[in-house]
Amino acid sequence: MDPTLVRLAVLATVLSFLAAWLRRAAGRLAPKLTIAPLVFLVTRGPVLGVALAGTLGWAALLLPGAMARGNDDVGTMATLTAISLLCGFGVAALVVGPVFMVMRAFAPKPELALASGETVVHEEAANHWLGGESRGGRLLITNRRLGFRPHRFNVQLQTWSTPLETIDEVTCEGQRLVGVHVEGTSEPVWFVSMSAEQLAQRLRAT
Repeated sequence: MDPTLVRLAVLATVLSFLAAWLRRAAGRLAPKLTIAPLVFLVTRGPVLGVALAGTLGWAALLLPGAMARGNDDVGTMATLTAISLLCGFGVAALVVGPVFMVMRAFAPKPELALASGETVVHEEAANHWLGGESRGGRLLITNRRLGFRPHRFNVQLQTWSTPLETIDEVTCEGQRLVGVHVEGTSEPVWFVSMSAEQLAQRLRAT
C-alpha cells in the first residue's frame, strides 16, 4: 500500500477521534472551542509582531533561493509563502511564550476578595471563557456569589463574579460545559468543569 495513503488514513482516524471527543465534551459549541482560542492567541499584539518578523525572515531565506534555482512558478511561491507564515508563528511561540511565562511567574496572583460575612461553600478547578480565552483557575461559590479567580498564567487576569440572585438559569452543553445565564445579559457565561452536571445541580440549588 502507498505509504502516503497510509499516513493520510492515520491522520484522518486521529482527526475523527479528536472531533468525536470535542463533540462529546462541548456539544454544539465544539467548533467554537476549537477555533476561538487560536484566534485569540494569534491576534495578540506581541504574537503578531514577532510572527510578522519571523515570516519576513523565513521568506527572505526561502524565496530568493527558490527563484535562483528557477522555481518561481506561482504554486511554488505560494507554498513557500505559506511555509514562511507557519514558521513565523512558530518563531512567535518560541519567543513570546517563554517570555510571557517568566513574566507571569513573578506577577502577583489574582485575588477574589470576600466581603464581610461572605464564606466559600464550594471551590473547584475550572476554566472560564472570556473573549475567546479559556482561562484556567478556580471557580468559587460563596453564600452570596458565583465567582472565578484566574491563575496568573492567563492573558486576561481580571476576576469575575455575580450575585447568586442574578442567576436566571444554568444549562449544560456536552459533558464539560456549564452555561450560567445572568439576568440582563443575552449570552450565558461559560465554564469548563470536569463535573459539569454536578456543578450545574449545585448552582441550581443555590
